[in-house]
Amino acid sequence: MQAQAIADFEVTRGNVPSPSGGGQGGGSDGSITATEVITYAGALVTLAGLGTLLGTQYRQLGVIGRTGIPGLVAIAALVAARLLPGQRARGRRAQTSLVTLGIAAIALFIGQLQAELEGGPDASIPPDTGYRIILLAALASVILAGVAVYRLRAGLLAAELSVALIVTGISFIAWAHLQDAWPRELVFVGVAIVLLAGAEYGRRLKTLWGTEILGFFGLTIPILVAFIVAGDGNLPMELLAGLLAIGAFAAAVYRGSAGYALAGGVGLFAFVLDIEFRYFRSSLGFAVSLVIAGLALLGIALLLTRLLPRFNFEAMSPDQQPPRKPAPQIPADMNAFNRKVIEDFRANRGQLTGPLAGRTLMLLTTTGAKSGKERTAVLGFGKDGDRYVVIASGNGAPSHPAWYVNLQARPIATVEVGPDKFKARARTARPEEREQLKRLVPYIEQQQTLTTREIPIVVLER
Repeated sequence: MQAQAIADFEVTRGNVPSPSGGGQGGGSDGSITATEVITYAGALVTLAGLGTLLGTQYRQLGVIGRTGIPGLVAIAALVAARLLPGQRARGRRAQTSLVTLGIAAIALFIGQLQAELEGGPDASIPPDTGYRIILLAALASVILAGVAVYRLRAGLLAAELSVALIVTGISFIAWAHLQDAWPRELVFVGVAIVLLAGAEYGRRLKTLWGTEILGFFGLTIPILVAFIVAGDGNLPMELLAGLLAIGAFAAAVYRGSAGYALAGGVGLFAFVLDIEFRYFRSSLGFAVSLVIAGLALLGIALLLTRLLPRFNFEAMSPDQQPPRKPAPQIPADMNAFNRKVIEDFRANRGQLTGPLAGRTLMLLTTTGAKSGKERTAVLGFGKDGDRYVVIASGNGAPSHPAWYVNLQARPIATVEVGPDKFKARARTARPEEREQLKRLVPYIEQQQTLTTREIPIVVLER
């Protein structure tokens, strides 16, 4: 039995679960486990409790309580994150929630420490000093969140980094007394540039959710700020916001990014609403502009439906794959695993049991081109009437899998699908057939990105 059968099966019909099970907390690597949920809830409750404690018992805590509690929370969160095993996806996601909590607690600690140095709750802190305190705490969060995003590449940390940068921009504007519209917009353009640079770097690393979140915030921030600082009658700023929204859509199409598309959608909708409230509030044009806004949203939805299927989840690192798709795990002894799958298939008339229950697979038995011995492969397939369609992917290997080489020499094979077993003649799809047959085996597109050879499509006919 050939190990290649397992590789082809993983590609075509999902990932092979680990024989050892999901580990602590249950579930496979990509599933949401009890441990992970408890970690998320614990981090959220701790952060909410910390904020409530400082908000309601500020004076009673004293200087040690006001600085010590956030410091201890930060240390506990980061130590717990360090102790969690992060090699698997669920462990990495649990680490992310703890690191997010730790960074927020550090920001509170830095802000409170500055406030204590200024005299604590009994001191009369000038507004400029207050803005400086917030600015330094936000900058610390930006640095820490940036490092964490680089290390863990998680969407939650990307959101924390985005919020920290926004707070940094706002507090800098207040601290520097920037009153004019254009200087304020330039500050947020700088924030956007940082976020977009992070998004594009994340795209190079094939980090999906962090990239899209950074891209969304990076384009949404300058668009919305342009509308806000436009005030009444600043037409150039309004037009800038509209142009930025159009640019976001162009970037979404060019980069295949839903984050950019969402930012463009938010900007376009804000632009339409701004125009209608500013110029058509008391006329028929108000209703017309509402209709236009609705149509714009429908257009955004249509664009997103075209962009979202382009995401290549399989291209991400195993610990960044979405929870619903477990990370691939190859059994230690693939030949033994392959034999077990074939035995299970035949013993239950094509109905698999155990971890592969519900899978629809095919057994393809070919005759060795040189040895003359029969070899059986486990494959996923598509069906077109009485024809069965498989791909010789080899999981992106540089050469064709052995079963395909066998079929080229001896095209008659035995096919087992469900309870049926029959002889079939195999042929490689002609060039003019490929586009139509690809719809039956859509996973070929992802596999083709893994190898420079053209992956053959094989048609099996009774």
